[in-house]
Amino acid sequence: MMALALLLSFVSGFIALSYEIVWYRAFSIGMSGRAQAFALLLVGYLTGIALGSWLSRRVCEGAAPTRRAIYALAASVFVGNVLGFMFVPWLADLMTWPRPWMPSVGLLIVTVTGLGSVFPLVAQMSIPQRSAVGRQFSYVYAANILGSTFGSVVTGFVLLDRMTAAQVTTWLGIAGMASAAGIVAIARPTRRAMAVAGLACVLAAGGMWRSSAALFDGVYEKFIFMRQYQPGERFAHVIETRSGVVAVTQDAVIYGGGVYDGVVNTDLRHDERNAVHRPYMVGALHPKPRRVLLVGLGGGSWAAVLAHHPEVEHVTVVEIDAGHLKLLTYYPEMVQLLSNPKVTIELDDIRRWLARHPKERFDLV
Repeated sequence: MMALALLLSFVSGFIALSYEIVWYRAFSIGMSGRAQAFALLLVGYLTGIALGSWLSRRVCEGAAPTRRAIYALAASVFVGNVLGFMFVPWLADLMTWPRPWMPSVGLLIVTVTGLGSVFPLVAQMSIPQRSAVGRQFSYVYAANILGSTFGSVVTGFVLLDRMTAAQVTTWLGIAGMASAAGIVAIARPTRRAMAVAGLACVLAAGGMWRSSAALFDGVYEKFIFMRQYQPGERFAHVIETRSGVVAVTQDAVIYGGGVYDGVVNTDLRHDERNAVHRPYMVGALHPKPRRVLLVGLGGGSWAAVLAHHPEVEHVTVVEIDAGHLKLLTYYPEMVQLLSNPKVTIELDDIRRWLARHPKERFDLV
């Protein structure tokens, strides 16, 4: 039983922290990257964990393991993952409300409550009374922390760099349904009870798979435009990487991480859209601007203008989000930057890049 408890504790930690990584992305975009996003997420998440643990106290009375505790654990995993799957679409709908943040935290607390009851129930199921409780509890706790660590690293650095948030959420929900079905089987229920539980988990997992695209359609539009969102309004391009989300409207306005990040435009006749006159003015700012450092790529408009300046020999662009490089491929007039010998694009934080290249000198920044 202990080996199974360690596995469940690891998996529950992995799933819970993976959800949190996805949810932080949603909160951060909705708050335009402000620090309060993490504070609100942490308040709601920890409150939900505490509430879930408190609500599981009655199930944890008496000797362990019991069939009642096992069924309660399976139900918690089931409900927690259904709510976890639905959280981002529900949160996106709340963003269109006049004052969305307090209801959003309330929704987060309710969602996390199911996940918060898993750990105490796993401990109750696996640790016999009058045994070395402290030592065995430490094993279960360590497995949960290890799963949480792996969930954060794998989801944050690997999955979100290869999958959309909708896809990651869907697979987490399906993994949660598989876990719930496995937990029910541990209790050795009747065939009918096992069939009912298995069918419920299969239907829930299938529903997640089939409904994911429709549920997550338009969520980033709601997060970014909020009360100004118009039903049916959709971005032309949405690029998701581990660095964040780059979204482009139908008229080429760019939002990086929920914040305005320029326009794909090099035409001075439409200068009001992205002040593109500034890179055209480099000749007035410096007589021979041979080497230019550009902080941030945006849609590539400024870099394209600078690269075509006859006096400019080389442009170094430092961009932190790889999504902007992929964005260039959608616009023929910008994709040439990727192969232009006069342009070097560095994927890095500008402060770190400058610290690593103290000898670099530029005529214009």
